Amino acid sequence: MNKLSLKKYFKYVSLYLASGRTADESFGLSLARISDKKFRAGFSDFIASMREGVSVDASLDRLLDSRIIDSTIYSLILLGYKTGNLKEYVRQACSYIEKSQSFKKRLVGALAYPAVVLAASMGSVTYIANVVLPKVVPVFESLKAPVPAITRLLLEGINLISAYGLGAFASVAGLCSALFIAYTRSTELNLFVHRNVYNIPFLGRLVALSHVHGISLGIGTLLAAQVAISDAFEVAAHSSSNSHVKEGLSLIRSHFEEGKPFSELDLKSNVFDREICDSLALGESTGTMPQAFLDLSEFSRQEYEDVLGSVSALVEPAALVVSALLVGIVALSVISPMYSLVQHVN
Repeated sequence: MNKLSLKKYFKYVSLYLASGRTADESFGLSLARISDKKFRAGFSDFIASMREGVSVDASLDRLLDSRIIDSTIYSLILLGYKTGNLKEYVRQACSYIEKSQSFKKRLVGALAYPAVVLAASMGSVTYIANVVLPKVVPVFESLKAPVPAITRLLLEGINLISAYGLGAFASVAGLCSALFIAYTRSTELNLFVHRNVYNIPFLGRLVALSHVHGISLGIGTLLAAQVAISDAFEVAAHSSSNSHVKEGLSLIRSHFEEGKPFSELDLKSNVFDREICDSLALGESTGTMPQAFLDLSEFSRQEYEDVLGSVSALVEPAALVVSALLVGIVALSVISPMYSLVQHVN
């Protein structure tokens, strides 16, 4: 799903709807503003099918199948048509896209600063080790003075990297390429990676919360549009790009098709934990299931921000400590020879 194109498109649709244009006119006129060919073809088909009298559900299904929209966009547009308030729900779709983009932007932003600090430190180490120290060592050799151990170790490390670094890099790159090809072609490996990404410290929790946020928002909006709960889970599973989540949502859908309540849900689906299932079961018993899912979406968003704050608080100091150690080692490897040389001359 091209979120940038989708956000731009829905903003124009919202503007045309606000000016009094019909839904068909708004979707059609806004399409001229988009250059993405796949996107234009998908929504052109959507507009044509709507004009031919195809139901909104079936028309949106085509966009969902081609992954131009996800389950949340699907449910918001469907609810807009069913309530006759398409303008408001298109605006909500824009807001949803902006929030989902902010999830990734904030994660990237939290990791960007430590990455820049480490890269700068590594650059300094590489420059000094390759340019400064090689000019110092010949002086020691000419005076037959011993080279300090820390300087000798650093130079030997640089020599090893120079000798075998290119080969090691090529080997790692080849291995990564082979694994990526296997990942894209093997269903089992794809499922294994998607299932175990949740076990990565901190990052796994962020991925899980991001999934719960999107799933619960989409399902809650679909339920508010009077879509059956099993159908809502089918739409959510269909639009998910994570094989593990897709499998889990399909298991939950089968559970509801058997007429079982949420309280009896088998947690082997691993999409929702027991605490979440208990809160959703309470919503089911009180007849407030749509709101329960929407509340879960907001709760997961807030927890995502809390976990992201904790990750930032840990990663940034760790990056500074590593950077300080690298700079300290390089400083000692440069200063020690000077001090040693002075002592030798004296």
